[in-house]
Amino acid sequence: DYFEQLLPLLPATEQGAVHLRLGEIFDTVGDYTEANRRFREALALAETQTDHRLLAQCRIALGELRRKQSQYEEAATYFNEAQQVAQQIDAHAGVAKALVCAGSLALYQGDYEAAQTFYTQSLIIRRQLDDQPNIAKVLNNMAIMAANQGDFTGAHSLFAESLVIRRYLGDKWGIANSLNNLGELALLQQEYDQAYTNLA
Repeated sequence: DYFEQLLPLLPATEQGAVHLRLGEIFDTVGDYTEANRRFREALALAETQTDHRLLAQCRIALGELRRKQSQYEEAATYFNEAQQVAQQIDAHAGVAKALVCAGSLALYQGDYEAAQTFYTQSLIIRRQLDDQPNIAKVLNNMAIMAANQGDFTGAHSLFAESLVIRRYLGDKWGIANSLNNLGELALLQQEYDQAYTNLA
């Protein structure tokens, strides 16, 4: 309601970001139809105003929405377009975000080679930016991919590296997520004592 009331009071140049935020809220609660409408509204405003940063953000949001709706080709197209737009304005964080989304899409489809390429490219950029929270997230994604392929040693190493970063940052949710992942990995290897330690 707050964002709805705010919209008419804002200049057109600021309305796109609000539509994007509203779309994210509707996406979170599972109202994909309304989320799509809001994302499209934001995209249209971004195109009118030639706001490249918002253009990239809208395409990523639409890509994630299409992925959730199993519209994988459209999702891949949106992620690729987002990457290209972000590259035009040297928005390195935006490029990294588009790459990790493309990697997760490829992982979901079982294309491990493509996922590895996208994740690696994203990780390189995040390291260059010294973006520690997102470095941890990409490492976590890469660990999941390794585990899916049966590379438990590699997965453990990546999960552990992600955990070290999250502990340094004091990211309580991230720490819990990493410990849970390490616990689940230990269960897969029937290392029950270690699993209990991580999951307890």
